[in-house]
Amino acid sequence: MTQKDSLALRLVVNRLGIFILLFGVVCAGTVYWTGKNRLASRSHDRETIDSGSRDDTLSFEDSKTSSRSTEMYFGKVGVLVSIWFRSWEGLEDFERWAITIEVSSILGASICFFIANRVLSK
Repeated sequence: MTQKDSLALRLVVNRLGIFILLFGVVCAGTVYWTGKNRLASRSHDRETIDSGSRDDTLSFEDSKTSSRSTEMYFGKVGVLVSIWFRSWEGLEDFERWAITIEVSSILGASICFFIANRVLSK
């Protein structure tokens, strides 16, 4: 493979990475925007009445005992992962899909950029 062919291939792989990244941003934005609009129209269509009864007790995961035992067994990273999983479960389905699409496109574009920079530069 000549130097000219290598440069052309690097340019193609870099452009592919940029395309994957932009396509992921557009798809994730579309999924999020569509889901947000559907959620707003559903909540507008049904009028819910708040009963006023609210449970102010802490769940087991939010208690200090639970977080302390998690920290003892798994460290600070275990507590952060536990908090992340609870916040992930609190997201709507369209928000999870948008995050998954965006992370996948970032990973795919990063792989393309890595290949173009490291492998094809030799």
